[in-house]
Amino acid sequence: TLYIPDGSSSDNRISLGDGGDLKLYHDGSNSYVAETGTGDLVLQGGVVWIQHGNGENALKATQDAGVELRYNNVKAVETTADGILVGTGVTIQKNGGVSIAGLTTASGGIRVAAGASIYSNGNATFSGITTFGGTSHIRLPNGSDAQRPLGSLI
Repeated sequence: TLYIPDGSSSDNRISLGDGGDLKLYHDGSNSYVAETGTGDLVLQGGVVWIQHGNGENALKATQDAGVELRYNNVKAVETTADGILVGTGVTIQKNGGVSIAGLTTASGGIRVAAGASIYSNGNATFSGITTFGGTSHIRLPNGSDAQRPLGSLI
């Protein structure tokens, strides 16, 4: 059922559905599409865009291809088959893994793998075989430093 207001009341809302559950209206300041019944408001399409009033894209949902969130019309976050991609350098994977490209600052500790940890105080622990490139300083258990020049073994 379609209910179109005749302008004789202050409730000038276009209502759709048996109980008028879907409403289109303007309150003098804002425009609304409202689901006022017990169901959900569902938008369907192969590609669904949500835009700002100036036509700038805010959200894009593509069937079988993911969702993009945009800031200032530039893709900032997207869902992928592997998880979530933030910008061009951070991937948060469904399995809990995180991939970060470029320079990263971490305020807590970082666990690289089961055998390596980097702590916020600058200390690091490694177990198993560890390979270093360049000149490396290694703190020995007795508190002294061992230095390994490039190309040499300790």
